[in-house]
Amino acid sequence: MINHFESMPNNEIGTVPRALYLNTVEQDKKTGELKITDIEPIDFSEFGGVWTPCAGILSPWNTHLGSEEYEPNARAHEKNPESSSVTQFARNYYQDPKAIGNPYLYGYTTEVSVHPNGDSKAVKHHSMGRLSFENVTVAPDNRTVYYGDDGSYVTSFMYIADEEKDLSAGTLYAAKFEQTSAENGGAGNMEWIKLGHATDEEVKELAETLTFSDIFETTDDTEYAAANGFSHVKTSAGEEYLKVKPGMEKAAAFLESRRYGAMQGATAEFNKMETLTFNKADNKVYMAMSTIAKGMEENPNDPVDDIRLPKINAGGIYEMNIAKEQMDSEGSPIDSDYVVANMSAILVGEDIPKDAEGNKAHLDQIANPDNIVYSENLRTLFIAEDSGNHVNNVGWAYNVDTKKLSRIVSAPDGGEVTGIQAIEDLNGYSYLMVSSQNPGNIGYIPLPSISKK
Repeated sequence: MINHFESMPNNEIGTVPRALYLNTVEQDKKTGELKITDIEPIDFSEFGGVWTPCAGILSPWNTHLGSEEYEPNARAHEKNPESSSVTQFARNYYQDPKAIGNPYLYGYTTEVSVHPNGDSKAVKHHSMGRLSFENVTVAPDNRTVYYGDDGSYVTSFMYIADEEKDLSAGTLYAAKFEQTSAENGGAGNMEWIKLGHATDEEVKELAETLTFSDIFETTDDTEYAAANGFSHVKTSAGEEYLKVKPGMEKAAAFLESRRYGAMQGATAEFNKMETLTFNKADNKVYMAMSTIAKGMEENPNDPVDDIRLPKINAGGIYEMNIAKEQMDSEGSPIDSDYVVANMSAILVGEDIPKDAEGNKAHLDQIANPDNIVYSENLRTLFIAEDSGNHVNNVGWAYNVDTKKLSRIVSAPDGGEVTGIQAIEDLNGYSYLMVSSQNPGNIGYIPLPSISKK
């Protein structure tokens, strides 16, 4: 079993490296009880450490697919590298007070292979693009992958690997959302824009050698921008006027996937897009949108306004339908039978005035879904909350046939329900695994300063 340690106390030493840990688990064959016997860190030193690992899944080929959330802003870092969070990270990671961080080392899907003897090997898949990965989910073809891009003004991405069970080379797409309804969380069609093809090795080399200003020309002069071919975009990095420098299209697509996607016409208005999970029998993907707000509301002053929905702070779950023989935005065939054609909300929360206990969302409905996982055997979507709108975050079971929503887990006050996994069959037993992190208002104990000793 692999655990992500997503958040660590910063205190006086600034941003510190995160970690993945590998656990050995013993199963009692008579009772099914699981017991962890040891724990050890997974080595990411080849990649400069791991940045904010969020959700993860077991891949269909029995590896761990993880994530690096909230990728560092390379433009902001270049403006003031000495005080940036990625430099703090590098100095703590390398124990070198003069180190300057490189933001392009972080913001990727991670994959960990575990040998039966317990040895592990970690990689970062640079060819899958750089963004704020919440998690990925893999289609039954073992090639088509969908992402959750967490944050405000973010984008939906699709990746199609060249070979089955190998995410080291492939083609990256970004979605343009064409709204068809604003009712009950909204609905729309998805058009896919091809951003480019790359291998991990190609993009890793670019990441190690390029800066933001190597890739983009920028300006704040709107008249100059309009007259000189700049793109006006708004993403999680804010509102910008950008132009890709000659020959830097691949670097832009894979190191600045959200910015480049927006420049190509993809929708960068989704908000708090969290985990995704496949329903293979019905050819559907479920996506958690923790909060339907900000870029998803009507914003006529934004550069584009593809999504125009009423605000639902409590968020919702969307169902994405798969179709074959799809074309991209240029009319070229997409080499996958698992292309999302449209999406619509199937479950939304209900905002309420703050009650006496402090709840701001209806207690019998979801609030700010985060981790989700679908059980094929149970025909059930399990939903974990990360909410300030329920005083006690809740884990839910939603049967996709009966539409019944059942509360099954409650976290302590302030605790996030997270790490949810449905294990269908482990030596004849099935498991629902769930964690709670950051419960209560406990604060952190200040850390002593760290020396090279």
